[in-house]
Amino acid sequence: MENHMQLTWRQRLILAGILRDLGRLITLPQHAAGACPVVQSRRQRHRVQTARAGLVAIDLAGWLGRQPTCGQRMAFCREYARLERLGLLARVNLCGGLRTTHLRLTLAGRKVAQRLLAEQDAIAADETLDIGDLELLPFDLPQAQVEAVAQSSSPNLPQAAGAACGIEE
Repeated sequence: MENHMQLTWRQRLILAGILRDLGRLITLPQHAAGACPVVQSRRQRHRVQTARAGLVAIDLAGWLGRQPTCGQRMAFCREYARLERLGLLARVNLCGGLRTTHLRLTLAGRKVAQRLLAEQDAIAADETLDIGDLELLPFDLPQAQVEAVAQSSSPNLPQAAGAACGIEE
């Protein structure tokens, strides 16, 4: 089934994020080191224990790399439900109520997520960029713009560039 499955970018992000978070959390010690406040130590212990049970808290901001908009939160909630219908994850609520607080990969979901992470790692390994490998394409400015910038003796470069493009203050 998974060979024919077409996942959206959101679904791929969710599956890879769950597996990445699970791997990171499982390796953490249950007790926060150092002089951490008791509350922080309890939170870490809870995160590690739930991860060892296969549950990962939803970290949409972490997976996206920024705070999601309300619309994105709603779209991702629909994706959790779709992934659950596909048999790739289970939604879990540890706090009571109707909201999903944690996600658990199924066996099929774990296989798909592992394949996604392997693909991402392969792409990241190939993305080493050497500046010498770049082929610079010619960029032609109209001669009037080149002359206007060259003739400008103004130390204020943005104003000179604006004048060269025909923008006047």
